[in-house]
Parts: sequence; C-alpha cells; structure tokens
Amino acid sequence: MNKKIATGIFMICFPLVILLLLPILIVEREISFSKTVAISSELLPRIVLATMILCGVGITVEGVKDRRAKRKEEAIKICWKPIIAMSIVSLAYACLMPFIGYFVSTVIALFISIWIFNNFSLDKKKCLMALAVSCTTSVLIYIVFAILLRVPVPSGLLF
Repeated sequence: MNKKIATGIFMICFPLVILLLLPILIVEREISFSKTVAISSELLPRIVLATMILCGVGITVEGVKDRRAKRKEEAIKICWKPIIAMSIVSLAYACLMPFIGYFVSTVIALFISIWIFNNFSLDKKKCLMALAVSCTTSVLIYIVFAILLRVPVPSGLLF
C-alpha cells in the first residue's frame, strides 16, 4: 500500500468515526432564521468532515491510479506513531473540553501537538516556547470568539 492510499483511507475513516460520535459530543442548539430554515450546531462540523471524506476519496483514487501506473512499488515506511498520537489527542480534546473547559483543554492539546510534531522531544527552551505558543494561541482565540464575537465557548470545572 502506498502513502497516498494509506492517507486517503485514514482521511475517510477518521471523519467517519467523528461523524458517529458527533451527536454525543455536540449539544443540540438550533438557531432559526425563519420558520422554514433551522441551522443546528452540527452543521459546520458535518460540512468539514464531509469535505475531509471527499478529499480522502480523491487521494485514495489518485493513489490507486499511481499504483497502477507503476508496476514496481517501492516499500514506503509510514510512521504511524504521530498519526495515532494526534488522533488520540484530537479525540481526547473533543471529549474532555465540556468537562475541563475550552481554555485548559486547548492549552494542553496544543502543547501535546507541538510535542508530537517535534518527534516526541522538547528541550527546555523548546518546551517553554511550546507552552508560550499554546497559551498565547488559546488566549487570542478566546478573546476573539468569547469576548469580541460573543460566541460561547465550552466552560468546564477549571475554566
């Protein structure tokens, strides 16, 4: 299996899992603009996940075409460790946010993501930089959405 096919299959399967969990993770709040149109809080995530699935299908088809074009396929070593780690971080982030709140869960998830993308190693300087980036990003997003746009963010036990 070549890299494109593996990526495509992952981009099909991961959103499908999230789509199955979506009714559990999102509390239904409807915003009605008229009597005939109702937009629920699940609309945007469903659109994003459907787009990911379509991209996954496209990447898989492209990988199959490439594979057919090349009779000899080189063995490609896929590093699954970061992919699995980011999937776990994403699921944990989505599941824990209602309990511990947006701010704390986002800082933790961003810090762990930076650690994963640095090949699971951070020296003291990079660790402080990752913590600063995580906190700054979370604060900026909180200010823009919660304060300026007045969009409610999940609050939990900690914040």
